[in-house]
Formats: sequence, structure tokens, C-alpha cells
Amino acid sequence: MSEGPPAGWLGTRGLAVAWHGPLGPAVARFESWSREAPSFVRALGHAGADRPATPALWARRDHLLVAWCEEDGAWIAPVGWDDGAVGEARLVLPGARTVAMVGDGERGALFGADAEGLVHVAVDGDGRPRSEPARAVAERRAGVVLSATWLRDEALLIHVHRGAEGWGVVSVRGDAVTAVDHRTGGACEAVDARAAGSRTGVVLERAGGGVRFALLGPEGKVIERPHAVFGPTAPPLVSPQVVWTDDDWTLLAREPCDDRLWVHPASHRREPFELPRCDGPFAAAYWVQHLFALELDPTPEGGEMRLWRCTRDGASPQQRITALRIEGAPTRRRRLEVRSTLGSLADRLGAAAGYRDRARRPRLSRDGGSLSLHDERGRLRVTVEPGAKDDGAPGLALRVSSALGDDPRLPETPSSLVRLARWIRARLSPAVREREAADRAWADELAGALGATAGRVERAGATLLLELWLEALPEVERLARWLRRLRDEQAGLD
Repeated sequence: MSEGPPAGWLGTRGLAVAWHGPLGPAVARFESWSREAPSFVRALGHAGADRPATPALWARRDHLLVAWCEEDGAWIAPVGWDDGAVGEARLVLPGARTVAMVGDGERGALFGADAEGLVHVAVDGDGRPRSEPARAVAERRAGVVLSATWLRDEALLIHVHRGAEGWGVVSVRGDAVTAVDHRTGGACEAVDARAAGSRTGVVLERAGGGVRFALLGPEGKVIERPHAVFGPTAPPLVSPQVVWTDDDWTLLAREPCDDRLWVHPASHRREPFELPRCDGPFAAAYWVQHLFALELDPTPEGGEMRLWRCTRDGASPQQRITALRIEGAPTRRRRLEVRSTLGSLADRLGAAAGYRDRARRPRLSRDGGSLSLHDERGRLRVTVEPGAKDDGAPGLALRVSSALGDDPRLPETPSSLVRLARWIRARLSPAVREREAADRAWADELAGALGATAGRVERAGATLLLELWLEALPEVERLARWLRRLRDEQAGLD
């Protein structure tokens, strides 16, 4: 799970929140901040392929754009405001491990950190790339924290590397890219940025719990260097956030010792105040003359959201706690189990193939539900799909496609016309009926060895299609032995 705060957005379309948890990246939407129940809670991407990074949000008129990271990079997809329908997902920043996104009108920018530094790509309002990914900073260093904002006609990325004595700014205006590094007197741990008018407010968390505030102008030029806003008697503070509150910047930070939330106007025109509870990293917002602080604890079902609301001077504080349950969570968990089992099976079969023989190493599909292998015996594909029996009980459909020898084809599910033709031949030919009965008995015996129920079995020469129904996946070693038995016995069939 990600260590940073959730991503939050609050405006005329309500409240949206995105986070990373045990079921992967997720997004939820409330019609308004005061609604008890969300309109939807959705998991995103391929179960088990995700990286532990908080998704990024860009609120559009007709939909949300959500970006998240998987093993091969950053993906982006539109999510409908009303029903949470997830549109076409696109891989837009290959190799990215964490992301930040910002947009204005039809112009948007997605920033990412990969193994070589920082990259960015221009995207339109539907999440389609408008340019090729480009490198903004070449620097091999782990532990990067990103925060993006839009300042008039430029996308700004503010970044720090945990433990490094400095922070950086990347400005993207059309085709012009400017990257600037700033030194600090101590190591930085986190950053947040928000633009208003012609200025960008930046808060930096220093090692040991100090918070500094800086102001930037166009192209990331420093107007005010990082300086302390919270008084000298303030305790160590972490997870800083900054918002624009009508006529001033307001800083929010968490006191980890007492789990309190400190709120301090940058200009001291108003009195600072504290809220009595803040248990972890949070996202801050300002809407209709009220401050909001949103925390989210991931849970096996989704998450628990805590939302603070008060006036900008701290009056009338309210807290709401809501359980967010991802729709289809049981199926998502089963897909995670399938990916884990097939991934372990691929490792075991790959070890048998030898590390030098890359061509024969098993390949796991993107969704984690299928494993393909080409070795000296032929071709094999194992597919597992979560489902439900006729009585509604959850289970798993296991399909094994096997082709022995040099035949490059794997058997697929026959069409209804092909099945009808086979049925007619079976009714007319005693030999065909006898072979199909023998195949069915063999399939039933194989299924029994896994505690499964045999479904369809189709065999033509050296190719085989076998479908089983299981209540749960067997252990990896047991499944590997079963597959070896299947191929051994398949080779001995007439």
C-alpha cells in the first residue's frame, strides 16, 4: 500500500477520492461532501499488476480522469461521474512508478517518476496523449514525491527525493520545458503545491518534522524562499498541505505525537488553530469558505474515509467517517489469488526451463488470469476465470489448452456450429461415441485429482481443450504435478 496521502478533489460535482489499498488503486465519488454513501467505489486496472502509488485525479465536466501505476508504467482512464463506468485505459508513461496529474480546460499534463528520473506527457481531456513522453529530469534516485499544479498556461511539477537536501521544479509550457533545482539546509521528506492567480504556494516537510513554505512565480521562479510559518513552539509536524483560502495561503500539517491537525494561515492575518484528530497523511481542500481534511485508511474491502470540515477560522468543526466498499471486491480478491498462483506456477515452470532459455519461459497475461508456455513438449495455456455456479456459489473456471509437438495452434472453445457437427457425428458413429466416452472418463479422473468437476473436453489429434470447475485454487506444487500428469497422459492417448 502507498505511504502517501490519498488524492482528493472537491467542487461542483461533489467529492472524489482516490487511493491505493490491498485491492489495488481505487476511486470513489460522493455527490456532495455531506453525503453519507458514495455514488460508486471502483477498483482500477489489472488486479495484482499495480504498484503501491496513490492514483492522480483530474476533474473534468463529464468525467474524472484517473491515472495509476502498474508494473509496465502509468495508465490513465476516464471514469463517469454518475455511474463510475471506467472507459478505455491507456498506457501513457511506460516505466513510471509514481504519478502526478494536472489540467486546465482541454489541456493536461501527466508527470511520472521512473528508474531514470522524471518524465511527462501532454494529454487531452479524455486522457489521450497529445505528445510523446519526454524526459524532464535525468536522475537515478529512489523515493521521489511529486505534486503538480496548473499556473495560468503552464503545468508545474514540484518534487523532492526523500532524504535529499533540495527540491526541484519542472515547468511545462507548450513545447518549452524548464527544470530548476533548489538547495535547502536540510533533507526533505514530502511536498505539496497549489496555484492561485499568478503564484504557486509550496510546502516542504523537512526531516525531523519541520515545515517550510515557499512562493513561486511563472516558470517556477522563487518569489519567497522556503521559510517557517508555524511558530518556534510548534511540535514536529509532518504531511504538510497547502490551500488557497480566498485571500491567503493556509498551511495544514499533522502532529504525529498527539494525532492533531495544525492549521496556520501563511500571512498571520488570522489566528492558527488545531483539530483534535488526524491519524495519518491527508488531502486538504477549500470549498465554499470551509476547510476540508480527508484521511483514508485502506482496508481489505476498500477503505475507511475520515473527513474533517470547519470554517477557515476553525469554527463549527465536523467529522464524518464512511466505510468505502469496492464494488466486486470478492471477485477482485479472487483475481489477485489467481495472479499470485499463476505467477508462482510460472516461476516454478520457468526454473525447470533454465535461466538461459528465455524462449521457453512461461508468460503471464496482463490481467494475470492466463499462463502460456512453449517448451520441448509443445504449447500449453492455463486460464483461470472467477465465476459462480448455477446455485450462486463462488468458484473458478479452469481451462487448459494443450498442443503437443510442433503444432503452433492451441485449441480454442469450439463454435456452436462445430459442436453441433461433432454431436451429429457422435450420434452416427459408434467409434466416435466410444472415444468421447473414454475422453470424458479420463477428464473426470483428472478433475477428481484436483477436487474439481469436469466440464467440456475436446480432443483432436495432438490438441486438447479441458475445462474444469473448482471451488478454490490448489497449491502451486499440486497444480504443477497435475499439469505434468495431464501432458504425460495426453501423449499416450490414441
